[in-house]
Amino acid sequence: ATPSPQVPSILKPGIFSSTKIPADDCLVGTTSTIDIQDPQGDLVSWSPVQNTIAYVAPIAGNSWSWYLGDLVTISNLSKVQTYTVSNGGVFGDITWSPDGKTIAFIARRFGDDTFTAMALQIDSGQLTDLFPGKEAHTDSLTSPKGIVNWIDNTDLVVSTSCDGDCAQLIRVNAVNGSKEAYSSGPIRKKDDQDRKSTRLNSSHAN
Repeated sequence: ATPSPQVPSILKPGIFSSTKIPADDCLVGTTSTIDIQDPQGDLVSWSPVQNTIAYVAPIAGNSWSWYLGDLVTISNLSKVQTYTVSNGGVFGDITWSPDGKTIAFIARRFGDDTFTAMALQIDSGQLTDLFPGKEAHTDSLTSPKGIVNWIDNTDLVVSTSCDGDCAQLIRVNAVNGSKEAYSSGPIRKKDDQDRKSTRLNSSHAN
């Protein structure tokens, strides 16, 4: 915008004074996160009930940091926990259960080059593959998936890829692994209402 010519005559020196107020925030530490090219869902997420943040960090011991990593939680700015996916890596869509006791996320398995959904129990550190073995093979490629949302503290909705322009919403119990269809049938991927950025498209299937 063009400054008004009246401003210099109104804001004369000495009429107004300003006080420098220090910022309320301060740097308490730094961390390393993975590098991505396309959106991969939430890579950083705060617990809904406590001062704990979860994020995807580069896999320990690896010189590269692209696309996949470990899940790290930091509680009260001091307690750090690292969770490693055996024969795989965390991809994204970090989503806390409403009570803050479980984290669901999308991982990619190295053995069969397939995406799966996993759940981490914070108290015990138990990590569970919610689509073990061939259950994760929902299409003929890499079977991309996305965490839609938690229904309650035990059940969540996962969006899975079908072949072609097809997605299916599945209700999964994070405690016993039981599953049932959440949508009446397959839907087009463009109509997938996954609230995350992990879209079931070709960029995640290559």
